[in-house]
Amino acid sequence: MSRAGWMYPLFFVLMMVVAGCADGDSADDDDVSPSGDADGDGDGDGDSDGDADTDGDTDGDGDSDSDGDADNDSDSDSDSDSDSDSDSDSDSDGDSDSDTDTITPGEGFMPNINDGICYPPCLLDVSICDPDGDGYGYEAGVTCIVPESPVALASIACVPPDNPFTGDGFLVVDEQTQEEHCARHCVTGPGIDAADENGYGWEYQATCIVEDSIASLILPRCELDDDTDTDIGDGFEIDGTCYPPCQCEGADADGAPDGDGWGWEGFQCIVPDSPAAVQALPCTDYPTPQVSGCCPPKNSYSCPNGGSVGSACGCIIREGMSQRKRAITLAGGGIEMIASAMMETDTLTVDYPYGDNKTGDAFNAGICKQNYGMMKNCHFGNVGTDSVWNQLRDNVELDAEVFWACRNYYGEDGWFMKHRAGVTNNSWTNDVQRFKNATLWIQGFVESHEGDDTKFWVQVDPIK
Repeated sequence: MSRAGWMYPLFFVLMMVVAGCADGDSADDDDVSPSGDADGDGDGDGDSDGDADTDGDTDGDGDSDSDGDADNDSDSDSDSDSDSDSDSDSDSDGDSDSDTDTITPGEGFMPNINDGICYPPCLLDVSICDPDGDGYGYEAGVTCIVPESPVALASIACVPPDNPFTGDGFLVVDEQTQEEHCARHCVTGPGIDAADENGYGWEYQATCIVEDSIASLILPRCELDDDTDTDIGDGFEIDGTCYPPCQCEGADADGAPDGDGWGWEGFQCIVPDSPAAVQALPCTDYPTPQVSGCCPPKNSYSCPNGGSVGSACGCIIREGMSQRKRAITLAGGGIEMIASAMMETDTLTVDYPYGDNKTGDAFNAGICKQNYGMMKNCHFGNVGTDSVWNQLRDNVELDAEVFWACRNYYGEDGWFMKHRAGVTNNSWTNDVQRFKNATLWIQGFVESHEGDDTKFWVQVDPIK
């Protein structure tokens, strides 16, 4: 064939190709081949290697390397990311880092994931911690969420942060000054017993909080100052005065005289753990007691003529009693004279007006207040009231001698009758019996308290 003859078929083929490209179809149109590729090999690409390359590779395997795999992600590995760790982040730690982090489950509640605040669960009854019923409560100084409330059920579980309020005390606000201070636990029985229903008590002249009370669960915690220590000294300071602790069980036992904790042991004292004690501060500079002995507990005895202990009869501790008892004993008076003197005087001395404001045979003298009519018969004779008064006023030895002279002269019952109702009386009355009962009741206690500062008394109406 001549050169013109073989070129003609080639020209015809080229013209057909140009015509096909100019009709608006692409190389991968469905009108080119049934498979939708441009080469008729059924792989959907424009080559003839049998694979489906859509990423502009150079080796016909679908990627830009030469490893023979089919990658569709424009990276250099086969995991659809850019770091070979099988996640969709840009690090190599194997986790899934996105705008929303995973919330660790816990006992707290996160109502709003956007603000990220995790609230602890409320522990108190809903009526206490959430009175308005909105699901938000207040405990330990922080907001909490009531479990099972609508807010809790709509929240995400989370681990609440540690409470920022720590310490052994409780942060309270003074109602008058509005100043905050750190209160301690109530540590005494009366302080706890006197606390209100929420657990606010009062001891050591300050507010205290009962442990495990409502207040202890609601209030923020705080660190106690050193000056809140109440363990220094066994005295009790009230209004600047340091009072010693009462040493005797009967100082203010079972409501004696009124159960307020203020006792008397020859000096004013405070019963430990009493209402008075828990309102005091500790101290050490109280005066050293100068008395001895203890009154028996008032619930251990009853009054001889009826009536209540503390009003009809009782015991006190009085400085100087032990010395006067000893002087009477050494003078020969004995417990009988001591008991009689306790019935008649406060100090076992002639501490009453001249003659006890009586005249004639009713005139009284000596520490037992024997009447002049008795004494002139049993000892003095008719020497006159002035003489008897002056002789017995400061002479306990002579007084004891006259006392026993009259007791022996009239006999025990006769002495009680003449002493109580007068020298001319010969009738045993109920009043005389009550007088004798009272004197013997005192005498019974003197037997075991002869050397101390106790003084026993019985209320008996005086003879006018």
